[in-house]
Amino acid sequence: EATKIVLMLWDESGEPLPGAPAEAEITVSTDPPTLEEGFAALTDTTTLPYSAEVDLGGEDTVCYDLGYGYFTYGKLLKVEVADGQALNMNFRGSGDTVVDTVIEIYRKTSSGQFEDVEYFDHDNSNEDGESAKYILPEAGTYYLAFLGYDENETGLCSLDVSVTAAPEVM
Repeated sequence: EATKIVLMLWDESGEPLPGAPAEAEITVSTDPPTLEEGFAALTDTTTLPYSAEVDLGGEDTVCYDLGYGYFTYGKLLKVEVADGQALNMNFRGSGDTVVDTVIEIYRKTSSGQFEDVEYFDHDNSNEDGESAKYILPEAGTYYLAFLGYDENETGLCSLDVSVTAAPEVM
């Protein structure tokens, strides 16, 4: 929705300043972005290894629309990997935080869409997060989504991402 703001400015003696009132129109979106919109907005590539404290539901995360009425908070990264590498990812509750997390890996297709290539939600038996290792099929740019299982999964999480040499296949 568009909202009009009128700003009145006065000097120290209470007289209106020249050019007052100042007007501005802003547009506020109430629809959360999709993961694809979040990936498309990433301009910088994250250098690996990467470690951070992520507050799901806090300032450093965004609430994403996953479709079909599902929403969640997440942290997105864009990474570059070389041939023969494996991604090692750890996204777990920090301290006393109990949070069910999910890790997703995407690639950008030739048509500019983002394709989900792997999904990890297997390691939550202890209810404090997710760890995953993914052997990359080829070098290139990958988009990583570190998400709460749903919008109720919030709190401080430890995020670690690194690359190692992929194990040799016999």
